Amino acid sequence: VELDPNGHILNANNGWWQLTETRPSLGEIADSVHPEDREAFRACLKNLQSGNKDEFHGRFRFIAESAFERWMECRFVAEQIEGGRVVGIRGVLRDITKTYLQERHIAHMALHDALTGLPNRVLLEDRICKAVQLAKRSQNRVAVCFIDLDHFKNINDAYGHKTGDALLLSMAKALENSLRDGDTVARWGGDEFVALLPGLDSLEDTRRVARKLIDVMRQSYDLAGQPINATFSMGISLYPDDGDSVETLLAHADRAMFYAKSQGRNNFQLFNDMSAKGLGKKELYIQARLAQAIRDGRITTWFQPQVTATSGAEGVRRLTGVEALARWHDADLGWISPGSFIPMAENLGLINDLGQLVRRQALNQFQRWRTVRPDLLLSLNISKRQLFAPDFVDALIEDARRYGIPPAALVLE
Repeated sequence: VELDPNGHILNANNGWWQLTETRPSLGEIADSVHPEDREAFRACLKNLQSGNKDEFHGRFRFIAESAFERWMECRFVAEQIEGGRVVGIRGVLRDITKTYLQERHIAHMALHDALTGLPNRVLLEDRICKAVQLAKRSQNRVAVCFIDLDHFKNINDAYGHKTGDALLLSMAKALENSLRDGDTVARWGGDEFVALLPGLDSLEDTRRVARKLIDVMRQSYDLAGQPINATFSMGISLYPDDGDSVETLLAHADRAMFYAKSQGRNNFQLFNDMSAKGLGKKELYIQARLAQAIRDGRITTWFQPQVTATSGAEGVRRLTGVEALARWHDADLGWISPGSFIPMAENLGLINDLGQLVRRQALNQFQRWRTVRPDLLLSLNISKRQLFAPDFVDALIEDARRYGIPPAALVLE
């Protein structure tokens, strides 16, 4: 394309007219540029016209008569005479539409989740970093909300993975629609999401948004004619209250979410509140040491006697059995409540290992007691996750056989 110093077309080859689907005319070349790119294109031409630059490279959208956008890779050079006066401009344009769209698609795939289309971890972490930088200047808070669906595996097992994926997609859309402009919801992986809420003024603002998210997620989802209700546990960390780095904010939000699960699920917890109660470090300590405590057998089995409710002829209540109870004494924290470490074992996928440890310890002791009282019963507490494990029944029967305990002497609670 050959232009006069003002950017009007003087001459062009057939390729130009084919790309723009117009007849040769002497109009301004900028008129063929997409309106959103036109100002930037004219600014580049102005640098040539003024003599500030000898050439420029760029990518711009051009509009054809059919209104189809074409991405062009452009290179324009100024034609000058002695004295530096610009007398013309020459350009070469190449249609890169297909290549450009492929690049955009690949870039989108690299930064977004394939199932939901939400930002993925890479894009989320970048946005958290930028939100924190902006908050440092504006003196606002930034909330990072770690969201985990409760018992999602049960939904997959009951209805199939296709329905599970449909539920994740529906919940992703519900979360997106409930957030403000400037907020971000990302898929962290599996059944976990993270919401980024910049520009908050106070802790109460954070609680208000968290309650709104819970209300949104409590709706019933109609998937293939099957109504499904799902709940979730959410942990929230705040900048600058709980940390000033991406890693710290995500770690503390994850820890608060884990604490929400230990409090019965279907609720949210702020790491700020946990810290005020001294819970953060303790929960993390327990979580870190639980697996090792199970492997080393430091979780031991205690027994609670079970007796008849009425007295016999001699006024004595008869011993009928014992209930096996898991107890953990840590060298640093002392006695750790089963109400803390058993939900953790479930959430960390350690409940089968813990259950097996307690069961075998109990059977080993019960074997000795039965030599004196063969009529006693042994009660074992069973997690629902253990009960649904495919090898649970076989493992239970095999352990009973190994210790010489008849299955009829076992009670599962």
